[in-house]
Amino acid sequence: GLEKLRTTQEQVAGLEEVLKEKAIVVKEKVAEADVFAKEVGIEKEKVNIEVDKANIEAKNCDEINKTVSAQKISCERDLAAAEPLVEQAKAALDVLSKKDFQELKALNKPPAGVDKLFETTIHLMAGIDGNIELDKKGKPKDTSWKQAQKIMNNPEKFMDGLISYKDEINAMKVPQQNVDLAKQTKDTMGDDFTEEVFRKKSAAAAGMVVWVINIIMYYDVVVTIEPKRQALREANEMLGAVTSKLAIVQAEVAELNAKLAVLMKEFDKACKEKDDVLAEATRCQNKLDMAQRLVNALSANGVIWEQTVATVSDDLVFIPGDSLVACAFASYVGVFTRDYREDVISTFTELDRKSVV
Repeated sequence: GLEKLRTTQEQVAGLEEVLKEKAIVVKEKVAEADVFAKEVGIEKEKVNIEVDKANIEAKNCDEINKTVSAQKISCERDLAAAEPLVEQAKAALDVLSKKDFQELKALNKPPAGVDKLFETTIHLMAGIDGNIELDKKGKPKDTSWKQAQKIMNNPEKFMDGLISYKDEINAMKVPQQNVDLAKQTKDTMGDDFTEEVFRKKSAAAAGMVVWVINIIMYYDVVVTIEPKRQALREANEMLGAVTSKLAIVQAEVAELNAKLAVLMKEFDKACKEKDDVLAEATRCQNKLDMAQRLVNALSANGVIWEQTVATVSDDLVFIPGDSLVACAFASYVGVFTRDYREDVISTFTELDRKSVV
């Protein structure tokens, strides 16, 4: 019992030292976990802020994209409606050849009205055809038949210029002044400015009048929808800017999420280490509590056991005599009355003492 008591006391002392060490480790682990928790909270807040920004930019991008789509559809619809005008103008030129224009430019004096027809053409091509000289206001210096012959000098090049004129209009390179002057000249001819009238004079002139009529109408449509096209260009630019900004914000969010993931991994590791240390400390505390209960339970008996161990050598002196008396009692007087037995035992033990047995 004393050995068990001493062993338990030693274990209790050892456990107390272990618990002191565990307490230090627990404190460190809790501090580390708290630091990580604070960092994780800060990073989460950053991520949330950037995610909110990204959501706003994504919403803006979506709204602008819807606007761009609607504007694009509107512009394409209007341009598609005007496309037949270009096709009609082009079809009028397709039946002509450079021979037709060579024959026409060879005339020193063209049929009546053809000079006016080409005057409208000169106005339309001003600033587009390099053969047309301009004044300070950008108007043709010469709109006579002689200038018309000059622009038809290379019939093939002249026809290419007429065919590609649509592209000049689409690029908004044709001044409004050109078309206004061409309209004024055209209107002076009234109802005579038709394909039927000019076909009687020249095949080339008939093709040219169809081209002039349709290209002017096409220009009017394009100018009308130009504000839409400009709004579409601006919306596309804004969409590009917002999309770029969205990409930047999304990249920042991804970077912050990656950083947060690393922190969360370290935080989880720190929390696990803290929990493991706390669990180990709890096990040690439970073990210590049980050992202390055992020590407390044995402490009262420990005093008695210590006293017994201290006096046991003295008690050994009396064991032979006690044993002799017990044996004599059992062998000789066990069958007699109590009074007689007691008297015999008393006489016998007194004899033993005198004899120093």
